[in-house]
Order: sequence, then structure tokens, then C-alpha cells
Amino acid sequence: MSEIQNMTKEELIELLKSDMQKWNNFRKESIWPPNLRGANLRGAKLWSANLRGANLWGANLENLEHINVNSHDLLAEFLRRSAEDDWQKRSIAGLILVSRDWCYKDLLKLPVPEELKQWAIEVLSKYPDFEERLERE
Repeated sequence: MSEIQNMTKEELIELLKSDMQKWNNFRKESIWPPNLRGANLRGAKLWSANLRGANLWGANLENLEHINVNSHDLLAEFLRRSAEDDWQKRSIAGLILVSRDWCYKDLLKLPVPEELKQWAIEVLSKYPDFEERLERE
């Protein structure tokens, strides 16, 4: 087991915020998804971060400079938080989380009520990286 596998949660958070290449190498080595529950990721640059399977519950995701628009985990977490107790909105977040093989075009073609699609787009469009990606689709 490598040195990086023995890092504390705080050290992993610092690694994610400071060195994306080492973070992604860690993710390749690790068989377990990272527990970032409650992590302070405020202002982090998560442009290329591999967050697959990461527990982001309660993590501070405010003022992120960049996001990885291909991270279903991150996008689903943004939607889950915005959905609060609305089960239909939460179902959209869950669908994104489990549909890792789908791209945006696939998700936008789903026969879900238009107001739910618009809600999801509105929530995710708060992040400049997502809006740019959506414009390309």
C-alpha cells in the first residue's frame, strides 16, 4: 500500500485542493471511493478531479472556481442539495448519479416533465463550466 493510501481525511482534502495530478493518481491506486463528507472544498478548482463515488454529503461546495462537468457525482450532489425534500427533483439527481454512461444529450432527451429539466439546467447553470458545456451540446 502506498504512502498516499495512508493519508488522513484532512490530508486528502488538501491534496484535492492543491495537486490535481496527484489526486487523480491516488484515485487510480485506491479501490475505495474517497470520503469527503463535510470537507471544506470552498473555492477549490475541481476542473479535472476524479470524484467518482466520492461521498460529498455536507461538503462545502461554495464558490468553486471550476468544476468537472463530467463528474456525475458532483452534478448529482448539486441537484440533490437544491432539491431539498422534493422527491421528483431528487429522482433527477439520482438518475444522473447512476447514469454514468450517458451524456448530456441523453439526459436532456428523457421523457421527464419540462419543468424538471428546466430546474436541473437552472441549478447546474450557476457553474460557468457547466454552462459552457451545455452551449456546446
